[in-house]
Order: sequence, then C-alpha cells, then structure tokens
Amino acid sequence: PSPQQGYTWTITFLDYKGDVPTLLVTSSLVGTGSQISVQEVRKGNALGGNFTLTYSSSVTDPIDYDAPAMAAAVNPDGSSLQEKLEALDVVGRVSVQRSGPDTEGGFSWVVTFLDNVLNSGDLPLLRGNASALTGVGAVVFTKEVTKGSNAVGDQLWLSFDPPASDNGSPLTKYQVRWDTSAKFTANPADVFLTDADILYRTQRITTGAPSLAWSNNMIQPTVPEIQKLTVLAAGTFTLTFRGVATTTLTAGATAQTVGATSIANLEAALEALASVGSVDVSSAATALAVNAEFLVTFTAQPGALPLLQPSDLTVASVVEVQAGATNFRKEVVVFSCQATAGQVRFTYNGDNADVDFNAALTDVESSLLTLFGVEAESLSVSSVAAPTTLCSGADIVITFDRVYGDISLIIARKTALGADAVITPNPDASIDGVYNDNPALTMSGTFQVGYRGQYTRPLNAESSADQLRYALEDLYSIQTVGVAREQSYQPLQGKVDVTEGEIFVTCSAGETCDFYSAAYGLPGYMIRIGGDWYTVRTDLVSPGLSSTRLYLGDLNGREVGYLGSTQTGVTVYEWTKGYVWTVDMLSVASPLGYIRAKVPRLVPDDATVRIFGSACDKCYYLPTQTSKKL
Repeated sequence: PSPQQGYTWTITFLDYKGDVPTLLVTSSLVGTGSQISVQEVRKGNALGGNFTLTYSSSVTDPIDYDAPAMAAAVNPDGSSLQEKLEALDVVGRVSVQRSGPDTEGGFSWVVTFLDNVLNSGDLPLLRGNASALTGVGAVVFTKEVTKGSNAVGDQLWLSFDPPASDNGSPLTKYQVRWDTSAKFTANPADVFLTDADILYRTQRITTGAPSLAWSNNMIQPTVPEIQKLTVLAAGTFTLTFRGVATTTLTAGATAQTVGATSIANLEAALEALASVGSVDVSSAATALAVNAEFLVTFTAQPGALPLLQPSDLTVASVVEVQAGATNFRKEVVVFSCQATAGQVRFTYNGDNADVDFNAALTDVESSLLTLFGVEAESLSVSSVAAPTTLCSGADIVITFDRVYGDISLIIARKTALGADAVITPNPDASIDGVYNDNPALTMSGTFQVGYRGQYTRPLNAESSADQLRYALEDLYSIQTVGVAREQSYQPLQGKVDVTEGEIFVTCSAGETCDFYSAAYGLPGYMIRIGGDWYTVRTDLVSPGLSSTRLYLGDLNGREVGYLGSTQTGVTVYEWTKGYVWTVDMLSVASPLGYIRAKVPRLVPDDATVRIFGSACDKCYYLPTQTSKKL
C-alpha cells in the first residue's frame, strides 16, 4: 500500500476481444481526500476482417483473417488459404502451414509452392492487401523464407549470418566477391546487397550470459568410486553390496594356491550382482592371496557408494580410495511391508496417497504416479521376490526414473481402526538421488532497445514476446511489429548423429560426448538440436544417465522423437539463460534501419544485449541473371 493505505490494481482482460469500455467506479471510501480513478494502460486490440494476396498480377478472393491453412478433408468450403491460392490460374499446388493466434488474433502462414512446372525456381513474392482488415495497426506482411531452384547447376546459393551490432555505425551493405576459380582468376565479380528488406526487415535481439550456462557451472566433475580390497588371511568370504552378496570367494596363502579365486572370477562375481553392474578390477596379483590388494572401480554406479562388506573381516577388508562424484543419479526407495488389514500412506510434499495393504504393485505404481503428478514410466514399483502385492513381506523397490533429485517420500501405516501395517525400510538397498542443479543461476536486471532515436522503457530480462512487442509499439517510430521469443544458446563440444523420429541421439564418430557425465545438462535441461528445442531425458535402465545415448524430451519433459531430418555431425546447443526475440518490422518509420540497444543493466557482469540484422538462408542467387552461366 501507499503511505495513506491506498492500493493500485492492474486488470488484464483475458477473454474479452478488442477495446474494452472503461470501467465505471462508485466510491464509498472514507478518509480525507479519498478518491478512486480508472486509467487505461493499454488499449485492447483484436484482428478481424479479411485480406487479399496478389501473385503475378492475379488477386485472390478475400481471405478471412483466421483462414485455415489447408482444405478440409471432408466437404471443403474454399475458405482455406490453400484453396484461395490454388484458385488462381497462375498458381499450382501449394502446401500451407498455419501458426497462431497471437494475443491480438494474428496468424502466420508458411506457403510452399509444389508445382515444379507452373511455379518452378525463384518466384515473385506474394503481396498482401490489408485494407479490409480491422484492428489497430493491422498489416499483411510477406517475406521469402527460401528461394526456389530449378536445380540446373547454373547458379549458386548465397547464405549468410548477420554480424552483431556493436552500436557503432549501422551496417549498410554486404559485399560478396565470387568466382568459379578458387584463386579468383577466372572471372571474379562483386555483388553488393543494399536492400533494406534484406538487411533489417527481420532483426534479432539477443541476451545471454555464458557464465550461467551449464557447461560453465557443472557442480562437480564426474569421477568413479574406487575401493580397495585387501586380503588379510587365507580363507573364504563373500562381498555384500547394497544388501546383496556375491558367491563365495576363496583366498589362498599365495596366488598359486589351488582353488584361489582369480582376479577375473572376482570381477565376474561382482558384476553378477544387479546392484553393481560393471566394474574394473586391477591388481599386481592374479588371484586372491594373502597381502594382495585389488582396486575395484565402479563404472556403472554413479556417485559416492557404500563400501563392499566382507563377510569375514579377518580374511578381507575394504577401504575407499576415491569417493565417487556425479551430477545426477536416480533415487531408489526399498522397503518391506507386512499387514493383514488397513492401508499404507505414501506422503510427498504434504500430499498423500493411501493404498490398500493387499493392492497389486501395478495399482501402487498408478497411485504414486498420481501423487507425483507425472506421466507413465516416470517411476516404477517392483518386488524383489515373486509376490506382487504391497504388504507381502518381500522387499518393494520404487525406482524414480524421471522424477529427479533426492526425494523425501514418507511411507507409513495409515492410522485407522484395525490397521496393522508394519513398514521396514531397507537403507542398505536404497539409493539417494542426486540432482546438482543450481536454481540461483539466472539472469536478472533490465535492458532497453530503441528505433530511430526513441527507446523503450526498461524491460525485464525475462520479458515475454508480447511485452517486448508492446514496448516497441509504444514508440512513435513503430506502429506494428511481430515478435517471437526463444532461449538464447551457445554451441557445446561433441557433435551427434540424429535420426528423424528417433527418441535419442548418439555421439558422432571421432567426437567426445560424455553423455554419462551430463555434459549436455541434467535431465530436464533444455538443449537445441537442428533448430528445435528439446529437454534432456533419462532412459529406464541406467542408474544415472546413459553412456551411449542422449534421450530427448519435449519442453514438458515428455518423450518426443527427433523432429529434423537424419544427419551426422550435428551441433548441440545449450541455453545461456537469456532469450532471442525475433522482431519482424511490419510497419515502422522510414527509412528502415537497425534497432539499437542501450548499455544494459543486467546481472551477471558478462550478460550482454546484441542486435542482429536479417539472416539469409539461400536468399540470393549468383549470378542474378538466370540466363547467365557460371
């Protein structure tokens, strides 16, 4: 409140379309000079009406502002953008994709010309007429995404990425020198690109702080657990790990003693335990013998591990040589339950799931999925022994495959008349999860951008696409812009091979990827591959991350196949905790020029704001005359 106990309420109308009448207020306030007022912060706006498109002097029939992309499969009515274009004599078959609406009802359509006879090669741009559209600042904006090609081998594509603006003199042209000779001795020619539409029509405002990226903040390096087994006397013993014992091992007076367990058989005995997986055992000795020492390196169990427990401490001892360290490990909870009546209560973050004592383990799993609010296969419930009910007395194993972190799950008898469940935790077999995320690694502060000498108000580092758009459109020099936002990014080492539709990627030949050590981020972290964003995801087998595959999820963490085409040697990008706002300059003061940025007030110190002009993806031919040969 203000010093006089006054308040300000900001009301955003979410469902009302267009300009909202001003609210009327009646004051019943008391107090000297008390008053209440209503002020419009921003007018509502809603697109409506229709528009037309012109192609090679042919004009379409009016197209609704929200026209569907493609004709309906059943009873097409001619209202789609596809049908409007294909109705023109000069347009063949097209494919159309639509996205939107935005907050003001605007849509975007991507048109691909498929007729290689009627519409082959480089085509004229569609031109829009917005005179019949309703709404403040309504425009129809078209731009070429990729040039068409006749694939005759007589021209070259030209593509380039724009340099970042350093707020010095604006970029005014590109100069390209080209020749068919590598030494530029055949017939060199210069091309100058000065078209403002190529230079400035689409611009990118990028913020980011490399110091906040995961590659600069891996909490600790991943190192394996190493333990040393020392033979103290001749005899037999077993080694127990997480409650499971090996077969009997025999130590002799010397390595040549008949029956002494060889180093290979020691390794095999350990790897036979499901709780161990793979290990490397090294020693100067060839078999278990008095005073011999063996280093056991755990290669499949990440993080710090409990010691191997010899059954006879007079025969063998185990000490830790190197504590394991990891940034991620799955949580595993093991317990047993005995009961003849009542329910068992599972509690997580103050929420409860009550399950009958004789419930099938599949029902227990369903209840836990609901308790944690996650999709199927995010966790599993199994039994070490044959019984498949909750309180059979056998150990129950809950594995959190895709619920991350050190999870505090409370398991107890639900208090009720006659309930007699006895819960016995198994700490030896349970595994504490590890998720070394640092939520404090975020960018904060403000920045300002402007156009033709006018600058926006300070914008938060987390500003949405609409917030940036509204701030730009508040400038007198800008009427209408289109803004889209995605995360900012930087490349990671270790390229990958991708397969369209596959739920994982693999390391490219000759590259070092280190999936197991979370080199690409923890589960749930965002990564960019082939122009699309994914999240890192775990498999259902590994105790941590897979060592050979990087599994993909969508931005909600759900399983998704790779969206791009099959390729090898693809770069993976990580989030630098900033954003890229792509701004289409739809209706702005002339002449068209660069957006500018003031010195930002962003934290940390290496946070930057950079402005990029339009990128060119096969946007220009060399030579430009189609009749001229290379």
